[in-house]
Amino acid sequence: MLPRDCPKCGLTFNAINAYGQCPDCRYAFEALPTQIILSGHLGKTSESDLLAAIAAYHQVPFLVSLDYPVENKLATELGEAFCRCHSTIPIKIDGTVRFIVNDPAIHGLVDDLLDKTKQLPEFAVSDISCIRKKQNEHFGCSTRRSSIDIFPMEIPDRT
Repeated sequence: MLPRDCPKCGLTFNAINAYGQCPDCRYAFEALPTQIILSGHLGKTSESDLLAAIAAYHQVPFLVSLDYPVENKLATELGEAFCRCHSTIPIKIDGTVRFIVNDPAIHGLVDDLLDKTKQLPEFAVSDISCIRKKQNEHFGCSTRRSSIDIFPMEIPDRT
């Protein structure tokens, strides 16, 4: 069972999956890996406060906005598909290249970056919408369905 805190009502509860509904207020959400680690300590929180807590836990910067330049050479080497699939983009902050993510503990991310870059990645945390905006500025707007965060409310019955 995975513990987590509901960001809407603050209830700490367990569930089999990292996603689902709060049993108390019925709020549906997907818990990030670090959110599960911090369960019992977060309580009711805004998305910004959650991301700040994730950044503090990993001792990396929390960026409210991404007003930093993209590391063009590295972004090109990684490629658009890799960056969009991993919801990241490399930027340069005070001379240090950092990969912007919403949670550095996402499964496989460090290994994939090590494999691609041959060096231990540095991270910073930001909101997923800021990351996607920066990706779109750099790579251009994507029209591929897999990179869009909009899903139909109802799935048609195919029987």
